[in-house]
Amino acid sequence: PPSNLKVVLHDGSKSGVWRSHVTPSRLWYCDIATSPEHEVTVQLGSETVRCVNDIGVTSDCITPRVDYTAPRDIVQEQLGNIRDLYELEPENKWVISTYLDMMNTCNQSKSKEQITEMRNLTVKLCHVDPMRTGYYRDLWTKLLCETAVTAWWSNVSRDAMTSRDMMTSREPLNLSKKYLTRLDHADYMCALRELDISHNNITSLSGFTSLVSLTSLNLSHNKIPSLDGLESCKNLTVLDASFNCINNSCAVLACAKCRLQELTLEGNPLATSEVYPGCVVQCCSMLCKLDNREL
Repeated sequence: PPSNLKVVLHDGSKSGVWRSHVTPSRLWYCDIATSPEHEVTVQLGSETVRCVNDIGVTSDCITPRVDYTAPRDIVQEQLGNIRDLYELEPENKWVISTYLDMMNTCNQSKSKEQITEMRNLTVKLCHVDPMRTGYYRDLWTKLLCETAVTAWWSNVSRDAMTSRDMMTSREPLNLSKKYLTRLDHADYMCALRELDISHNNITSLSGFTSLVSLTSLNLSHNKIPSLDGLESCKNLTVLDASFNCINNSCAVLACAKCRLQELTLEGNPLATSEVYPGCVVQCCSMLCKLDNREL
């Protein structure tokens, strides 16, 4: 536990309780009131980490990395070998899964063609080994989220002039229509402000607890029965959860801890109930617009 972490402002140290949403975790939080002009540092023993944003982390802490256990030229040679084997045995489950893993390992920055090929390989695995279809769909989700968040951080780093610009970037992340079953690698998205993950196969928001900087979220056209998991998204002001499976008012209680001003729930069973929209307005006290209508 980070009991020996100390937060220091320019006018002295501050005390606070460090917490994480899961244990063990790459990401720890400490809620401390600061001003935008404050430069914050976090001290761990004799080491000091400079922080520039309101969640107490730097980009070095949350930028995904790929560590190669072998020289890159050897890995590329192995990829060529497994590709040749795949051409000889295109229906072999072991060959397909190894080829998929090698593609992901060798190409941290993937082209659209490479992503499409990886998608096709996971689809083929579902056909070759139908008893593990759920596993392969989750595997695709993990690989795609890893690729997407790596590309997102690359764009943010390229456009930012300073580390402060990078941590306050408004660069959105679009994961719409990617056949996802959940949100993976969310701990690398704690500085993300805008996320579109609509038109997927998501059934739970359990992976959203790390998205503490999120202000806009599109969850439409998924299979979500409840908004539980958004309690940590306290900065969320715009939420589109239309066309999901939300069927009772208790399913939106998590939004009470958000700062929602715009909420869309049309297309859910709840939107046809007698208690709607009163139950939602009562839960979200700052709400100004519901289902694209002014309140």
